[in-house]
Amino acid sequence: MKKILIAIFIITTNAAFGQLIVNNQDLNKTVKNFELHLAIKPFTSKQCLYIDYGQDGFRESNYDLNEKQSIYDSTGNKFVKGDYMKLYNYLTAIGWEKDSQRESSLGDVKISIILFKRKD
Repeated sequence: MKKILIAIFIITTNAAFGQLIVNNQDLNKTVKNFELHLAIKPFTSKQCLYIDYGQDGFRESNYDLNEKQSIYDSTGNKFVKGDYMKLYNYLTAIGWEKDSQRESSLGDVKISIILFKRKD
């Protein structure tokens, strides 16, 4: 029983203090909100993921090709195309909540833009 309680404590502690890394910045420490862009390119059903938090060099047309716009968790694992639910669950576990959502497009690419705010 003691081992189970310790394991639960470690898991919840890591989740509460997890990091969200974009462009070598821990967004948990630097911003209060950001936009998660989900772009669906033609001929694919997987969503490209990228975050706009007001960083220099953000280009909506780069999708997930630009390494500066790649999203990483606290262990250095990159969220790749199609990992939206995995990323969403990670964000809610580390203290972010979905605030609003809007649709946009860039040529023939459909983009869902979701605003996340840090829970207070």
